[in-house]
Amino acid sequence: MSQIPPRLTPIAQLWSRFSAPQQIAAPPMPAAAAPAGAELTRPDRLFASATSATAAQTELSFVPRPLIGPEDRVLHIGDSHTVGIYGQEMDKHLRSTGAKVETYGSAGSSPSWWKTGQSTRSGFFSRDADGTTVQPKNWRDPHPTPKFKDLLGRFQPNVIMISLGANLINASSETIENQVREMAQAAKASGARLIWVGPPDGRESKKPTSKQNQLYEHLERVAREYGDFIDSRPLTEYPASGGDGVHYWGPEGSRRARQWSQDVFDQVQALPR
Repeated sequence: MSQIPPRLTPIAQLWSRFSAPQQIAAPPMPAAAAPAGAELTRPDRLFASATSATAAQTELSFVPRPLIGPEDRVLHIGDSHTVGIYGQEMDKHLRSTGAKVETYGSAGSSPSWWKTGQSTRSGFFSRDADGTTVQPKNWRDPHPTPKFKDLLGRFQPNVIMISLGANLINASSETIENQVREMAQAAKASGARLIWVGPPDGRESKKPTSKQNQLYEHLERVAREYGDFIDSRPLTEYPASGGDGVHYWGPEGSRRARQWSQDVFDQVQALPR
């Protein structure tokens, strides 16, 4: 089981510290230049203020801008994890940047479903750029998986997040690589920045480490040929009890799904522009 790494201060939080005008106090003058009780002259005050502002700007230059901001159009697609808490929380995080966001989750889907439009019978969730949400009341009701090319043509995103791969865990290496490559090529051909997020940890009895490793070997290698890749395994640890061993349900599973979503979002925002 992967060990959860220590939490780091999000890049967006670091950037926000410098987004508002700073009240910068003038540094004290040396005793020889400013005798005790003497006031700084106006030129001295201006010089001290300019020196402090320059120092603040220098410090700011080492804090990279978050990857996603108000000028972006972000498309996020995924499987049952995107239908659930992870995906809905990610939708909130992405919208908090001011970006135009569309989220689509089709439970049970693998990349090929987003080519054929195969219907899901185990849950669907979507929220378009205007905030209109589609989620059948009865999760067993069939709903077609949106076609990836149609989403690209209509929404024209400049950032694409793909949270797929969990349903390829029993597929052959050839199937994994072919499906991932075809979708990644389409994303890259659109001119958008691609960020592929790998599936989370699961209970050993349901998602053996050996199978997870084999899946990741092929998924990550191909996805990195076309964009960025985030490994979700170090960010998740499936609860010892409760749930079905795959999906993050229940009080503890839900808490971990929210943290997983936050950690992935922080990693996305920390990627170089």
